[in-house]
Amino acid sequence: MSTRKRQLAAIVFTDIVGYSAIMNADEDQARRIRERHRSVFQECTERHDGKIIQYYGDGTLSIFQSSVEAVESCIEIQQALQQDPKIPLRIGIHTGDIILEDEEVYGDGVNVAARLESACLPGGILVSSKVHDDIKNHPGIRCKSMGKHLFKNITEPFELFAITNKGLAFPPQSEWEEAIRKAKKVAPESDKTAVGIRRTNRLLITGLAIVGAFSLLLSVVYFTQGPASERKLAAQATLVDQGYSIAVLPFANYSEDSENDYFSDGITEDILTLLSKVNGLNVISRTTMMGYKDTEKSIRDIGEELNADYVLEGSVRRQDNKVRIVAQLIDAHTDSHLWAQTYDRELTEIFEVQSQVAMDIASALKMQLSPAQQVNLDKKGTANVEAYDLYLQGRKYYFEYTAKDNEVAIQLFQSALAIDSLFAPAYAGLGDALAQKANRFGRDLPLLDSAMAVCERAIELDPELSEAYKAKGLVLHYQEKYDEAMDANLQSLKYNPSNGMATLNLASIYSMNGEMVNAIRWARKALDLNPKDKWTQVGLAKMYMTVGMHDEAIELLTDCLQLYPDFRTAHEMLFGIYLQLGNLGKAKEYARECDKHAPEATCETRLLVILELSKGNLRQARKLLEEAGVPERYATQKDYETDWDAQLAYAFTLRKLHDPKAYDIIRDLRARFARLGLKKDNSEYYFMNCLLDAVEGENESALDYLQQAAAYNWLDYGGAQASPFFSDLRTNPRFFEILQSVQTRVDRMRREIELTEEG
Repeated sequence: MSTRKRQLAAIVFTDIVGYSAIMNADEDQARRIRERHRSVFQECTERHDGKIIQYYGDGTLSIFQSSVEAVESCIEIQQALQQDPKIPLRIGIHTGDIILEDEEVYGDGVNVAARLESACLPGGILVSSKVHDDIKNHPGIRCKSMGKHLFKNITEPFELFAITNKGLAFPPQSEWEEAIRKAKKVAPESDKTAVGIRRTNRLLITGLAIVGAFSLLLSVVYFTQGPASERKLAAQATLVDQGYSIAVLPFANYSEDSENDYFSDGITEDILTLLSKVNGLNVISRTTMMGYKDTEKSIRDIGEELNADYVLEGSVRRQDNKVRIVAQLIDAHTDSHLWAQTYDRELTEIFEVQSQVAMDIASALKMQLSPAQQVNLDKKGTANVEAYDLYLQGRKYYFEYTAKDNEVAIQLFQSALAIDSLFAPAYAGLGDALAQKANRFGRDLPLLDSAMAVCERAIELDPELSEAYKAKGLVLHYQEKYDEAMDANLQSLKYNPSNGMATLNLASIYSMNGEMVNAIRWARKALDLNPKDKWTQVGLAKMYMTVGMHDEAIELLTDCLQLYPDFRTAHEMLFGIYLQLGNLGKAKEYARECDKHAPEATCETRLLVILELSKGNLRQARKLLEEAGVPERYATQKDYETDWDAQLAYAFTLRKLHDPKAYDIIRDLRARFARLGLKKDNSEYYFMNCLLDAVEGENESALDYLQQAAAYNWLDYGGAQASPFFSDLRTNPRFFEILQSVQTRVDRMRREIELTEEG
């Protein structure tokens, strides 16, 4: 039976610097160093009544009841390890509240200790101000302040102190400052709590999903988090419930021209946006509501499915220069009509009508509007109906999320701006579309400067336009300016708390930094705002999958497929989950489903090849690839996005069958990967190099890259365990040592999440 208790403790993290390099150069020497480190550590810890919680490869985690005992023990350890053969050890110590469960420890105190260790110099000891308060009057311990610093995943800055006793490293202040600066930028290899995986929106996502990595799966998820404490405070404040929940059904198009659907949909979206500006209204997002277009479900059923208190429905009739809007507000619990109104206006008055609808609903719900809210509701993006019409068409094409439609959207937004150069929402739409073109649909990265310029122009024209900040956040992400991207998304939520996309972005930020408790809280909030949005569902499912909560992930994905049976991403994720669980029969079922919904993408073939490789059926895998025409496409198509995962599987299969053609394919894949220009400060870069080396059979180099990926917060140990591409590594103890260290991080996160969800 699991035992769990809280206690105050002094937490000690240690880590041997450069251990991986030593291991690569001389495994026997590395083993001797590790054994000596553990021997000294155990002797000193036991002498000072400490408790060793865990050895993890080249490091340790332990706790003490006394800060003085912890520091004295660590001084002895460092002094002993300065004797030949010297062992370069870093030590961090913090006193704080911890949760001790089944011989494991976690909590914010552990996070701080890990950060201290990562900022320490070899041979030194860094302690927090709390530890300093306990030891400052102790005659046998000397220390010096290194100033206050703010680290990733730590809410507030805290003061660091270096122990300066004889025999401990204490070089010039500049070296300490450099070590601390580097630790702020990168989550250290020994960090056992604040871990995550950075994801990007490049089209290599499918390949990684198929090999079981899935870490780059979500094309809608964008960001990573900056360290500023005010961001966290703002994010927590934004999580407060908004009160009443209202769902705005897509207004029916009663115009004679059926192509006017975009107009009625645009009216719906604008009214929805205006309602989100009313304090006390939690407005369900557009993407969910568009799934109810032309629905035959009852209002009560819709309200129950969406957990909505009220439902707004209506119709739009556009004829010549006139427009009629009919709207009615319904209590979703009783199906009773609370308010209804018909608005017959000139088309040029469409903006006033939208504002009036929002104010009338607020009045019907007896909600008082402040003068500032009334000003916001009266705000117009443009007074030009033609520009507005082009803008609505642009939004329609943008939400198709294809390269061709995105290009049409750009042209429509530009046409709207040619008519009205002060139309802020059109600038925001253009910023979104240009960013997508620059990164998702062509890798034209210099275009991001243009995208940023139009986003800034939108904000200049309307400093409270939520969509402009969201678009800016997308551009900043693609520019790899992650802290600024975080700020932009928080600004987006400030001006529209019901912005489901920005909410999901915040969830992904926490997820990518390993703060899975906060990540899932935000993702569940996003699901409340967007209950039937497929990307929100797979986003939360991915987070559950990351921490090993497979049942929860399967439930979400199954629910998603009931509404979107042709959603290939959900099928591929379920394939990956069952592959990790070892249920190859169930995985095969979802591989077959892919062919039904995306035959042109050879989805089924790619997944079935993975299954055959998992069983060791190399010749069958080769046959499937050749029947699907993968070799021919390799010979004629050289884009990175083309058949990346299929070519990876083809190269691996050929190499295992001793066909030298494999190395030509791998060389080409490396060149295509290099053209992406990824920076060497994220897990994606190192994991992809690990994958390429593993496919080529360069096992030691692959493990080096995997170690680096883990140091940069790679978490997908389950995918690596299941992937056939890592089959050659499974005989190497180092592979399991790396995965075990990552699994320890993940297990701790899962416990915290389960405790949080249990209340």
